[in-house]
Amino acid sequence: MRNAIRALAEIIAAAPADAATRERWLDRLWDAYQDDGIPYLESLSDEWGGLCASPEAASRWADRLVGICKRVWSPDTEGRGYFEGTTACLSALLAAGRYEDILELLAMAPYQLWFYRQYGVKALAALGRPAEAIRYAEAERWEGDSPAAIACVCEEVLLSAGHADEAYASYGLVANQRGTYLAWFRAVAKKYPDKPQSEVLADLVAHTPGEEGKWFAAAKSAKLFDEAIVVANRTPCAPKPRTTHRPADALAARAEGQGGKGGRVGVLADSSARTHALGYSIPRSCMTAALRAWARWLAGRSPRRSA
Repeated sequence: MRNAIRALAEIIAAAPADAATRERWLDRLWDAYQDDGIPYLESLSDEWGGLCASPEAASRWADRLVGICKRVWSPDTEGRGYFEGTTACLSALLAAGRYEDILELLAMAPYQLWFYRQYGVKALAALGRPAEAIRYAEAERWEGDSPAAIACVCEEVLLSAGHADEAYASYGLVANQRGTYLAWFRAVAKKYPDKPQSEVLADLVAHTPGEEGKWFAAAKSAKLFDEAIVVANRTPCAPKPRTTHRPADALAARAEGQGGKGGRVGVLADSSARTHALGYSIPRSCMTAALRAWARWLAGRSPRRSA
């Protein structure tokens, strides 16, 4: 849902519209956002600055919302509460370029949750203070804060400041985590093309102790075959090929007793054994019927359907 809302917000922000039309759009979206009780549209407030599509519109919305934010975050306990438009206000302030106002507002917050604090990080970065932005991000981590979300913002700050090595070492692996290990490896390698793929793989393996074998596909896709063998051998599981309940030589002996030139029938039985050794399983009834038909053919008799 969050990705869908982000994509929709980008479409609305890029749509051609005059100021009056866009203001009507924003009013309707704001009404829908406030009436959303599930809430399906919760992440819409994070996109509010982009939806405004101009610094002037964003500043007007920030002025409209900032008074409520200050009231619910005031020292007066009677006025305190929760306002669902807080992130929308912070997003609008960021889009309007009012970075000092963001820091001033966040200084009033009774709790420093990441979905508020991230705007302070972005504001400090926009003011040309990346080192301070990183310290601000790391200063107060709550138990519910997402390490990946923090890493994504901090990585972006460091990359924008030209500190690629520090971004990779501190946040690159966590920020680019994906649903599969292969996709994770490709995301990191794509983000940091100057890093040798062998180094990226080694760092990811070290980052996930006990899961070394899961990096086999990543190593193979990068044609790091030596590394692929190493991680495959370090997997904690010991896969074994599937075996049949009846040994291949027993099948061969049974066929030999039923059908003439058993020595040649043994070739089929030996092939069956190799097939099972590769991990395939053929039903016993199918193999027996095939052996009987093969034996009849070798004996010069035409195949016939058994009763």
